[in-house]
Amino acid sequence: MCHHKSQSYNGVIKVKFRDPFNLLDEQSRKEAEELLERHGGHLSCGQIAEGIAACLDNVQQLREDAQLLAGAGRWPRSMSLLIAAMEEIGKVSVLCSMAQIPSSNQRLWADCWKHFRSHDEKSTWAFCQTFIDDARSNPPALMQGAMAQRGFAPLCERLRQFGLYVDYHGPQKRWLSPSEVTESDVQPWLSRID
Repeated sequence: MCHHKSQSYNGVIKVKFRDPFNLLDEQSRKEAEELLERHGGHLSCGQIAEGIAACLDNVQQLREDAQLLAGAGRWPRSMSLLIAAMEEIGKVSVLCSMAQIPSSNQRLWADCWKHFRSHDEKSTWAFCQTFIDDARSNPPALMQGAMAQRGFAPLCERLRQFGLYVDYHGPQKRWLSPSEVTESDVQPWLSRID
């Protein structure tokens, strides 16, 4: 089963779902297409507020789950959940910026939705939000921090995946396992979300 994106209509990115082995009935295929669709258009202020509340609630739940896992010595998954929580914090900033976009400017809406779903963007926004107030009130310092974090964002995503998946590390010619993540790897993420 695979899918491919098609055109965007009224802010909805339609997806054509292909089932080459005909494993799904027509209703299941339609449900799969609907699940794969992504919104890419205007939201009302009320919808944005609902999204912010949902993201903040999810941040809290991810942090609580990460703490439970850390308490059980399950460092890899704890770290992955904390990094995911940081990205949810980044979504809040993206949603706040959406409130300033005119409903008719589809290009800006589409750009914001790309930011909302981009690991690099969410990571950068999240770290900017966790900077101390002195740095956030100093635009040059904030810009320098954001540019630095933007460079680190792919590493954050790789670390999130490292806590979940086994992979082969080419430079060291060895398998990497989530079991290698330690408490000292998790503590900086816990303190960042406090």
